[in-house]
Amino acid sequence: MSKRKLTRRQNWRIQKIQEERQARAQRKQSGPMEDLDENALGAEQEGLVVTHFGTLVLVEANGERKRCHFRSNLGSLVTGDQVVWRDGSPYGVVEAVMPRRSELCRPDPYGDLKTVAANIDRALIVIAPYPEPHFSLVDRYLVAAEA
Repeated sequence: MSKRKLTRRQNWRIQKIQEERQARAQRKQSGPMEDLDENALGAEQEGLVVTHFGTLVLVEANGERKRCHFRSNLGSLVTGDQVVWRDGSPYGVVEAVMPRRSELCRPDPYGDLKTVAANIDRALIVIAPYPEPHFSLVDRYLVAAEA
């Protein structure tokens, strides 16, 4: 099954909507509850993606963790992404992704780069002595971390 290609105009519209959502979350308007739509989602807030569970992500905000669905137009979310999300019952909804400061990527079977983690500040490489690792494994990890 091939991926659906979006036109330039569709990509521009998606980007514009995400920027508007980011701006609303940054203003952190704590106005009346009339801003909420009929599906009873909470106010927009910023959070951090901690784990990815297929169609769900675990978002951490204000010391609490909440499982959330994410909008299909966001692309792929990875651990470390800063997101704008809304709380709901039983699951929240991720509505926008903040720009990434850094990415850790690896090649996929088709030759494209796949993002594994985002916004990484420190990397620690640990290798077990048994079974004996490949000769260049540590070097490859160091190069990936530097890139």
